[in-house]
Amino acid sequence: MLKNVDLKHLSCFLSAVESSSFSHAALIQDLSQPSLSTRIRQLEQAVGATLFHRHGRGVEPTPAARTLYERINPLVAQLQTALVEASAIDSMYQGEVVVGIVPTVAGRLSVKLAAGARKKMKVRVVESFSGHLQEWLLQGDIDIAVCTAMPRRRGITQTLIRAEPLQLVGPADSGPTRNEVRFRSLQEVPLILGSPQHAIRQILDQTARRLGVTLRVQHEVDNLEAQLRFVRQGLGYAILSEGALTGTPQSNELRMCRIIEPQIQRHLVVATYPKNEAAKPAVKSVAAQIARLLRTGNRNRC
Repeated sequence: MLKNVDLKHLSCFLSAVESSSFSHAALIQDLSQPSLSTRIRQLEQAVGATLFHRHGRGVEPTPAARTLYERINPLVAQLQTALVEASAIDSMYQGEVVVGIVPTVAGRLSVKLAAGARKKMKVRVVESFSGHLQEWLLQGDIDIAVCTAMPRRRGITQTLIRAEPLQLVGPADSGPTRNEVRFRSLQEVPLILGSPQHAIRQILDQTARRLGVTLRVQHEVDNLEAQLRFVRQGLGYAILSEGALTGTPQSNELRMCRIIEPQIQRHLVVATYPKNEAAKPAVKSVAAQIARLLRTGNRNRC
């Protein structure tokens, strides 16, 4: 009966027609020859017709077999393609994806990203400044970088999320009384910044050189929590992107003043490396999820 015929029966039949040999067809199908012969016999019983004539050199398809072959060959090919495509889609949501996030964004992204991960997918988050993340991405240590836009590098794909104004961060009870501060005024206050290889520091240094301003870098600290700790203790002022304090403890002890004349910004991107995407199909879907979360968060001011 036809209800007992499955894809393996049809695949065996197609291989036998194409090779004119049960032994060759068995090798193609990774079966023993008796197993393949059994499947051909079951298919003949199901269709009620002889499909092959056996002879010393192999087998010859009957007219019934040739008709069956012409009808089912394209259908089986389409079915096999559909199965491969379905498997590929499922693999997009499996395995481990390593995401590197700048600390100023990690507080608003990490928990949402972990909560949205699928059952078969593990998302591991590491935090560091943009300079480190860019190198780790190229080395294959991380699969995705959420960081400040980097100079164009061959093969790196960068999706712009938004431009974020940079702000002066100080204790809530000191510093400028207005909500804005001129860039030239920064030379009058002690600053707590990351070291020169980091993106925000590079933006500040480039702007300072262009304006002929010498910044007072009192402390170089390559850790967001440590920078904020220094600020709370009155050791100086940090410069961070808008929204960087979201999700940080004791954020009510700090205040942010937007830097103007000129307004300076960092461009937040989601960066991937094609070699990593090819090795891990899940990378593309996670990168798209990150972009959605960040854009939604921007609309909701979170």
